[in-house]
Amino acid sequence: MLRLGASLFAAVVVLVGCVDADDSYDEAESVAAADGKADASSELRVRAGDTTVWMTTALARVEDDRGPAFVLRGRASREVTDGNAYVFDDVYGEFGLRGPRSFEVRWDILSNTAPLVQGVQQYQSLNFAHSATRPDHLTSRVIVRPRLDSFSGATSIYLTAELTPVVVDGRVVYRLAGKSSRAFAAVVAIRGDIAMNARPVDATHFVVDLTQADVDALAGATGAQLEVVLDGSTRKRAHLGLAIKALAITTGDAYDTWPPPTCTAATQACLAALPAGTTDLSSCGEAVLVRACRR
Repeated sequence: MLRLGASLFAAVVVLVGCVDADDSYDEAESVAAADGKADASSELRVRAGDTTVWMTTALARVEDDRGPAFVLRGRASREVTDGNAYVFDDVYGEFGLRGPRSFEVRWDILSNTAPLVQGVQQYQSLNFAHSATRPDHLTSRVIVRPRLDSFSGATSIYLTAELTPVVVDGRVVYRLAGKSSRAFAAVVAIRGDIAMNARPVDATHFVVDLTQADVDALAGATGAQLEVVLDGSTRKRAHLGLAIKALAITTGDAYDTWPPPTCTAATQACLAALPAGTTDLSSCGEAVLVRACRR
């Protein structure tokens, strides 16, 4: 089954899971569109237990008397009475009701936003007004990614819209890949007056590794831009935000449905085959998979 629609960063929304015959599970994914496409807003939709849940693809950034925060917003086809947000067995994120059928989860940026941005599975426990024919409890799960939109500048520079969390030198960084239609000798990346880690891969390709501090400073911030400069003059700019990469819902047990990542034989073999002293582990997979073998 394929579901198409407009979404943030002109993403295409694709239903990647199948609804079971007993209506117990559903999953949807947003795919970042190509560099330079127009922005649009949208929701992802999933349905299980005769209940529909929508979540806004883009996480909002709010600034209030409690400080800056990333906020995930959702709504349901039934009355939501309460809920909570967690990762594994730990409460993570502040769950709150916005109305009888709407809710949000808030993560304070001045606290620890790393599990959210690194792609760790985020669970939302949702409790509903009692129904004789529908479950009173469902669990949703989201995976979040940093994404670029609002591209401007040189058309000769292409930037991947979605950043990938990878492990480099023992820590997680968020990798932006780029290419140029012309050969270049030097690349720099900046946010305001702060330089970020950028390096050429070959004559026409480069990568930029954003730290957690870079993401916290840029993501969703009004007026903030990431800028890539090739050979001191050719410039490309983009806005960084956070977006839901995948949304799912289940009537069953969250840990049975979405178990924590484990160290697979393939990932372990890849890490073991790297030359001694290798610090960039990106060739063996995303951070959540590599770190499962490095714990």
